[in-house]
Amino acid sequence: QFVSPESFTFMESVLIVSMVILGGLGSIPGVIFGLAPIIVSKIFKTINGINREGVTVLLVEQNARAALKLSHRGYVLENGRIALEGKGEELLNNEQVRGAYQIRPLVS
Repeated sequence: QFVSPESFTFMESVLIVSMVILGGLGSIPGVIFGLAPIIVSKIFKTINGINREGVTVLLVEQNARAALKLSHRGYVLENGRIALEGKGEELLNNEQVRGAYQIRPLVS
């Protein structure tokens, strides 16, 4: 039975992320996609908190701006190959990356 991602509570989302981190699911296909922005924000904060505790997190995310703001290191793939790599902030400010992912410049 299909369960709409919008129906997940925050705690269910945290549980899903936790299961992925602990190896129970392996990935979160489609779980973050379609969630309300406030829930996505909470999930990213949770991932950031887990990382601050010293746990390495491999994040594969289509929202390049959110992922790169969170990342210490990032990789941009093109056709399955690494096209660019660097610190998250450097990639976020890279003209190629900003153009390809339609990222607006960060406002200071």
